[in-house]
Amino acid sequence: PTRALRSLARELSQHWLEGFGATYNPNRGEALGIVSIVSDIEDVLLDVEQRTKTRAKLVVTSAQPGKDSISYQSFRARLHTSTDSHVLLFGTGWGLADEIMDRAELRLEPVYGPGEYNHLSVRGAAAIIFDRLRGQHAPQKE
Repeated sequence: PTRALRSLARELSQHWLEGFGATYNPNRGEALGIVSIVSDIEDVLLDVEQRTKTRAKLVVTSAQPGKDSISYQSFRARLHTSTDSHVLLFGTGWGLADEIMDRAELRLEPVYGPGEYNHLSVRGAAAIIFDRLRGQHAPQKE
């Protein structure tokens, strides 16, 4: 993000951590308390590696299928067995830049629905993907 966007992110975070928002909605402040604002993806990967003492792998999402996309089921299993850390990066409505897609070690398959349209808001896509990767589902009833 640009310097201006990082500044805006700090200002918004501070509102929920120390400003009126901290008393208005303490839960939001608690959630934002773990947020770090950094300059670029490399800073994120380095931070994760320093905190976890493991190698951080960049995993990207896209509405477009890729030749080497990994299924949610396969990646979920990998999360349970891998000793590496994983940084899951979501793009915007325009997707991620090609250089970021090329730099990633893994690319998740798109979120498919009942039709051909699969362009979701980042919030919607993130909720679906997190549920597929980490959700605890009740056993199927017969």
